[in-house]
Parts: sequence; C-alpha cells; structure tokens
Amino acid sequence: MITVFSNESFQALLGINVLYALGLYLMVSTGQLSLGQAGFAAVGAYASSTANVTLGWPAWFSILFAILCAAIVAVPVAIGASRVRGVYLIIGTLAVGSVMATVIRNVEWLDGGNTVFGQDRLEPVHILAACLVVLAIVLTIERSRAGLMMRATRGDDDEARSLGVPTRMVRIAAVIAGAAFTGLGGALYAHTIGYIQPSDFGFALSFEIALFVLIGGTDHWLGPLVGAFLVSYLPEAFRSFERYRELVIGLSLLATMIFSARGILTRARIASILRAFRPVTSTPEEEADESVAGSKPDSEVREPPTGPPGSGPVVLSVSGLTKRFSGLTALDGVDLDVRGGEILGVIGPNGAGKTTLINVATGLLPASAGRVELHGTDVTSLPAHRRARKGMARTFQAVRLFSDLTVEENVEVAQPTSLRGQTDMNRLGIRRYAAYHPSALPYGEQRKVQIVQALASRPSVLFLDEPSIGLDPEELDELGRAIVAIRDEGTGVVLVDHNLDLVMERADRIVVLDFGRKIAEGSPEEILQDEEVQVAYLGTHGGGGTSA
Repeated sequence: MITVFSNESFQALLGINVLYALGLYLMVSTGQLSLGQAGFAAVGAYASSTANVTLGWPAWFSILFAILCAAIVAVPVAIGASRVRGVYLIIGTLAVGSVMATVIRNVEWLDGGNTVFGQDRLEPVHILAACLVVLAIVLTIERSRAGLMMRATRGDDDEARSLGVPTRMVRIAAVIAGAAFTGLGGALYAHTIGYIQPSDFGFALSFEIALFVLIGGTDHWLGPLVGAFLVSYLPEAFRSFERYRELVIGLSLLATMIFSARGILTRARIASILRAFRPVTSTPEEEADESVAGSKPDSEVREPPTGPPGSGPVVLSVSGLTKRFSGLTALDGVDLDVRGGEILGVIGPNGAGKTTLINVATGLLPASAGRVELHGTDVTSLPAHRRARKGMARTFQAVRLFSDLTVEENVEVAQPTSLRGQTDMNRLGIRRYAAYHPSALPYGEQRKVQIVQALASRPSVLFLDEPSIGLDPEELDELGRAIVAIRDEGTGVVLVDHNLDLVMERADRIVVLDFGRKIAEGSPEEILQDEEVQVAYLGTHGGGGTSA
C-alpha cells in the first residue's frame, strides 16, 4: 500500500479522479446522474493541449481556457438536461458524451483527434493544489443557500418550486459547474501524462466517473472522495489480478446498490457516526410528551389584526380559471377572491377540482384559460417559484418534506434565518425537532413542519391542501387554532379540506366546487342552507361533520 501511495503516477491519477468525482457530485446533488462526463474531460484535455502546444500559451493559462471551454460546451447540455429526468437523462448524457467524442475525432484543427504530444508537464503537487481549490469551492457551495437549494431540488422538485426555488436554473448551474471541474480534470490529465488520444475519453471513463459517486456516496461530499480513492487504489493494489478488474468493480457496485443504495458514505451514516461520540439525548417521540420552554409564540413580533376577518384588501384574484387535461375539464371558469386576514374555505366532492385549483393558482400547472392576480398584478404566466417569491405559499395533500434535510433546513429552504420561521416553529411546538430529519417525527408533527415551512417566507396568501388528514382530535383542534392565528396576522388563507367541521367552524367564507365549477359562495351558514350544495355535496340533510 505504501508503495502505491509513493508512486507519483498514482498520486496524479487519484487527484484527477477526485476532480472528476466532485464534478459529477455537483450534478448528482441536484438529482442528475450523467454518463457523459468523459466528453467534458475530453473538451478540457484537447482545449488545454491546443492552447499550450499549438498556440504556445503557458500551462496554467491553457488550463483556465480549458475550464472555460468545458463550461461553455456544457450550457446547451445543461439546458437540455434540465428538461428530462431519470433514465431519459442518463441516455441523453450518454449520447452527448458520444457526440463530443465524435466531434473531437473529426475536427481538423484538433489534428483530427490524433494523439497530441508535447504538453507542459505538471507535478502531483499542482494537481493536489487544484483538488484543494475545487474541494473548497464545493464545500462553500454545500454550506451556502445554493447548496440547500440543490438538495431541495433533488429531494422534491414540486415542493422546492412551491417554496421559491428556481429548480431548473439550479440544475443548469450544477451541470455547468460540474462540467467545468471535469474539464479541469481532463486538462490536468493532459499535462500530467504528456499526451492524449481520443480513446482516453470513451464510455469507460464516463462509467468509471459514475462509479466514484455511486460507490462512494451520492449525498455527502466525502462520498465521491472515498469512491475515487477505492476505484483508483484497488486496481493498483491488486495489479496481478488486472484481468478481473471489471469484475471486481462490477461486484463492488452491485454490493453497494444492494446494501446501501446511496453509497458507502451517506449523510445519515456520517451523522450516526458523529452521534456515537455525543451524549445520548431523548428522541423526538419522547420529547413530544414533555413541556418545552420557548414553545409559546413570540407575541411581540406579531402584527395584531387591523380589523374584522375579511376586511382586508384583496390579495389574490382568480377569474375564469380553466384547466383541461386531454379533453377533460378539471376547472371550468372558476372565479374567486381572497382577502388578507380571512379564511376562505373551499369544499366539494372528490374530483371537484380543489387540488387542481391550488396547483393552477400557484403555478405548478399552467392554466388553459383565465387569469390569476396577486396584489393586482397578473401572475398567470409566471412559474411557481416566482409566484412563491411574490407572496404565494402552499402545503400539499400528502406530507411532502425534504427527507435529506433537517426540520430547520426544511424551513430555511423557504427563507434563510427567517424570524417568522423560528417564531412559527416555537408556536407550533416543533422548535425542539430542529436538528432531526422529518422521518423521525410523528405524522402530526410532520404536518406542522409543512405549515411552518410554507409560512416562513411570510406569504400574502396561504393554500392549505387537506391539512387535517391523519390528525387526531387534539391535533385537529390545534391546527384550527393555528389557522385562525395565521389569519389574524393578515394572511389570506385558502383552506381546502374534506373535514367539514373544521371548514365550517374556522372559515369566514366558503366556496363550493362541483365538477370543476363554482356552484356556491357565502358564509358557512349560507352554504349549509344552499339547496344546490345540499344536493351536490352535503346531502339533503345539510348537516356538517361529514367526510367525502
């Protein structure tokens, strides 16, 4: 082992592989796995070699030029990759890598893709310096808001967009940055080996780069480093078994996928290792039964109500909102206004279009017709993340939280270091869970986290989609009081729920939908007496408390 590490060729190879691994890790951090990274490495290698050998540029200027070229080439790739997911993304990046290799082989000013000799040579210490710089950049990104947005983008695209994260731009930026680091690795490879040829950058290299991340770990920066080390070291350590190299690597990948789908080093595994050296504390479930200091609202930062419910200005206006799915009309010309400081209940039978109304109003789905105005400004054409930044927030029918983030990080996705978020965490009694991941919390507490998350950005209008699902009577009462408190601070609340007791008790006005059309609007008392509502939804007895 010592012999291997003392070998300068191995040191250089390991450093280059670390750069490749960190480049792909940035992409994987946003949920994008590429099998075309060898193409970016080739761009970097040939750009640097051409600048250094043909144009006579100094090595480091040539390397900077290579980084720029790889980033520029990545722009159209990143834009295309941001539109696809899953297997389509993998196939697409594989095709792009093949195209780049073909172009390099046939470009005349690159000597037709023939072997290029004569690059200025660099030492392993230079590669180490480059690795440290890139690692510092990656760590800076990880610990910044950009890193939080990247992890949120990977975790749940719709949830991230609803919180104001421009997920498409995040993905594009990750691909460009990852390509730049990979291009740097390719350039350093050329200046370390002293010659390059097209066969150095085939699919085998792309697959090997993917192994660095898949084996080492996909959700923590240490993972790619470990993966790069293992995939680089094992063939050198067991060179006498070179003929079995692919078999050993393949079995290693298979074992990793079976026993740890996210690789050897994951955030959860690292956190558990760190916890082993810390004093044992109580679990969230145990803490939930305790009285926690500071769980009361910080009333001094709350704005008192300025008038009776519904007396505020119109914050959201929806007119003629229509949504069609392949001929099926889910929303049919819906009109409604939401005022600041009121709770607007939206009820209707299953399939009435309630959730579709939320999705279209918040921008997760485009409207087929109609208009959405926020504070008098037309936002119909704006994407979801821009509507969120202008004052819209929502929860989802099923609890959708970022499982890789802690409770506090989930809240900070919407608004970093938000006083509103911290205050609402205290008010709803979840501040004690700040350092835990959502999966460790009881279901009712996860619901609270989702509401606090939506409130963190101080929205003008908050859509609550079936917030009572799965709550016991005590939690339901607490939810009702929280919704009223949110209203009393001036926020317009749109409450969509099948629990009619909750809606009738807490709503100031109610809109009833049936087959995508608004069939009634009025106070809870007026809705209960409306004959069309009784026939379409409540039944002829007109009683509350039913569920549909």
